Amino acid sequence: MPRAKRLPTAPLPQALPKLARAGAELTRTAAQAGEMSVAAGTTIAYRLAMMAEAAANPLAWTDPEFTLMGREKLEAVAEAGVAVWGGLGAFQEGWFRWSTKQAQAAGEAMAALAMMPTPVGLAEAQRRFAERSLAGACSAATGFALAASRLGGLGLAPIHRAASDNARRLARERQALMRRG
Repeated sequence: MPRAKRLPTAPLPQALPKLARAGAELTRTAAQAGEMSVAAGTTIAYRLAMMAEAAANPLAWTDPEFTLMGREKLEAVAEAGVAVWGGLGAFQEGWFRWSTKQAQAAGEAMAALAMMPTPVGLAEAQRRFAERSLAGACSAATGFALAASRLGGLGLAPIHRAASDNARRLARERQALMRRG
């Protein structure tokens, strides 16, 4: 009785959960970028108004807000750099895992090819190698997509936090000034 042919397994269904997580991460990062843009615009408007007022009154340049501007940016960028640097390990791990799987699949294929006495067996060994190689590449690509989306969020988080905190603080200060004056 002839053996039933086994259909190759498609790597994409196995990758779908990773792709869904990457999509969710990218959506969160995009929302965070949008919030940060609004907060940065608000902060810039408040600070430009302060600068315009200071142009007419040189003593206004002594406001601590003017030195705070630069320090906050440097702190946020440094924190973002550290976060991104820490997240790069996922890329390194992914490359290592992918290259190891490719080398293992190639070694197994070479051993199988050397031991196959028939052309059908050779074709089957080549098919298995191509299937494993493709599955490994698909897994690696989805892993890299997930790592990249996380990396964007890691780098953006400190800058988002600083911009949002500034916008809230400056809005409170502006409201307090308007109530007094």
